[in-house]
Amino acid sequence: MKQTSITDAKNGLSRLIDSVKAGNSILIVDRGDPVARLQPIEPSDLTADQRIEALVRAGLANAPRKTLDAKAFAARKMARLSGKASAVEMLIADREESR
Repeated sequence: MKQTSITDAKNGLSRLIDSVKAGNSILIVDRGDPVARLQPIEPSDLTADQRIEALVRAGLANAPRKTLDAKAFAARKMARLSGKASAVEMLIADREESR
């Protein structure tokens, strides 16, 4: 594992991040004492749904109130786009619909 001082890490952060992206770990030291470690993030084996469930369990996210009907969403979007309304008018209409 490569070591670097706080000053060198601050001055060469982009270089260090490139090294981490390549799979290397870097130990940051302050006057010879280890204070931090830069290391690559391990790829998660969890699916997107499993990650969302974990966030909900941890209290970091709220569960969806209802599932999104993609066809209805697309139809509503197309209905708004087919008119001659401006972007501001469409935004106002969308906000009123969601109330």
